[in-house]
Amino acid sequence: MGTIKSAGNEGDAAIQFTNAYLNLLKLRLDITVTNQGMPQIVVDHIASDSIELLRNEIDELVKGKIGQKAISASMSFGREQLQVVGFGISSSLDRLVKMGMLIGDRVVLWDVICSRLLHAWTDAPAQRSVLAEVACSLQMLQPLVDNGVVVVLPHPITWSKEALAIDAQLRASDNRSATSLGLVMALIANKEGMRLHPYTESSASIPSTFPFTDDESWSRENRACVEAVGNLFASHEMAYLGNVDGAEFHKIVTANKTFRRSLRKHYIPAILGLTENQRQVELKSLNADLAKQLQRQKKEVFKYVSEGAEATALVLLAAFGDAVNLMEAKWLAIGGLATRTWVALRKWFSRPENNVLIQVFRELKASVQPETLVDEPVETKRDSLPLDDETRELKKSFNSLLWTEERHHFLRDLSLAKARKLLSALTPNEIARTVNVRRFQEDYIGDYLADLWAIDIESFWKHLIKVFDSEDGILIYDGYDYVDVLCTRDIPTSVWLAILESLLTGNKSYIEGDHSDYACELLGRIIDFQTTRASQFDSRRTECAQWFKRLSKNDAALVQQFFNSIFPEAQPNWLLQPTPRPKS
Repeated sequence: MGTIKSAGNEGDAAIQFTNAYLNLLKLRLDITVTNQGMPQIVVDHIASDSIELLRNEIDELVKGKIGQKAISASMSFGREQLQVVGFGISSSLDRLVKMGMLIGDRVVLWDVICSRLLHAWTDAPAQRSVLAEVACSLQMLQPLVDNGVVVVLPHPITWSKEALAIDAQLRASDNRSATSLGLVMALIANKEGMRLHPYTESSASIPSTFPFTDDESWSRENRACVEAVGNLFASHEMAYLGNVDGAEFHKIVTANKTFRRSLRKHYIPAILGLTENQRQVELKSLNADLAKQLQRQKKEVFKYVSEGAEATALVLLAAFGDAVNLMEAKWLAIGGLATRTWVALRKWFSRPENNVLIQVFRELKASVQPETLVDEPVETKRDSLPLDDETRELKKSFNSLLWTEERHHFLRDLSLAKARKLLSALTPNEIARTVNVRRFQEDYIGDYLADLWAIDIESFWKHLIKVFDSEDGILIYDGYDYVDVLCTRDIPTSVWLAILESLLTGNKSYIEGDHSDYACELLGRIIDFQTTRASQFDSRRTECAQWFKRLSKNDAALVQQFFNSIFPEAQPNWLLQPTPRPKS
């Protein structure tokens, strides 16, 4: 992949500083890499004198000539290209960095190890765990650092007197917040000539006591764009963004020069001038629109094939690179299709107004492989170790099997202990691949789920979440095992919310009808039991009502109509009026 235009890269002092910074962490904290490419630290093996050496060396690096050159280089970079800085509380560093890549050319991260962690070091076990977590997360960014996409810079409190004074003032106040502090630090860096555009996952405002309200980098329009991007990553439809490799994510996003402009045009005109509640509803709809267009492309391709056009599975895969699984590709190949579809498909792809967005997000989704790790934490737990060789080999063999039927037989041939170890090692994407390839496999998936209940209940719930995440809707087969569980037992909140979300995704076509479908009958039985007879029915009602409040007007009307059909004798008023949780 290409590097950023003016990165240089060997002559870019900001990249040189970041590499020196990461190398110090790797050396002094004894960071190793697992076979899966994950950095790890055995926390209890870090010697106290190594931490002391790290504190002295990293302080010298941050405050020395290399740190000063990095600051100067970033000031120059910001005059030519768009430089962004993430701040506030983030669910993951990977997600924060990807948000930044959708907004700007380079992502700046402030050093927190020297300026925060080691500055107040007492060698408490909790401090060691945080240090390991931050260090390993930063090591994961090395490919992006090498290409000038991400840099770590000395924190403003180490080179700006104003930042140091305001930091002390904010920390002394009773109502300080990490988000407000991070925003103010970014705006001070702007004032000092860094030229940064701040962004965050959290809601953020400038404290009233500080005169930064005229900073154009935190204008209303920019805040709207930041909020839109944050909601994009948080949306159910775009969850796959978290699974894309960081370097590949940057390569795809930057390949089309008009992508960021198109992204702003998609969101900002629609949400400016709205209240916070209105914005949330509109952002959810806008994200759903993108997902629908992606899905519509897939349906159009299959429609084109079914109407007699000639194509091959290979060309179809190249054409839209979406969720065409191996079985669909096999089916297309068996059909004896030939090779004249690309020109026609190109004509269709050029039609949508949001073509640039669709193409980029389509490529991002296509880049996610079935075995990709999903939101798996960096291994930094005390005495944590990678998967043992036996479990790794079991997992490799399990994932090599194409059909759920084969995977089920493989699992049943294992001892109970080995089966549980294998199930606990599966990632969300591997689980989804097992239970959501529905073609000719529905009965086998049902039998597989039934055995999971007997083998490991926790794994059963994880699989069930992915079952309800399917584009094909609720799993229908000859048995009722998993439905019987949902209609006789209390279920985890995560499973309940997955069922509710499925009403407006895979099951939406069913509830839009007259509710006489078998799918509606099954969904109705589950919802009826969980909200009337389960021992935690009051909690399920509250969670359902809170979910219902976030829906758009049209979706809310559709869901309410379906719920009324489930409870024909007494309309579920609790759907509109959340039941308070019982006091413990």
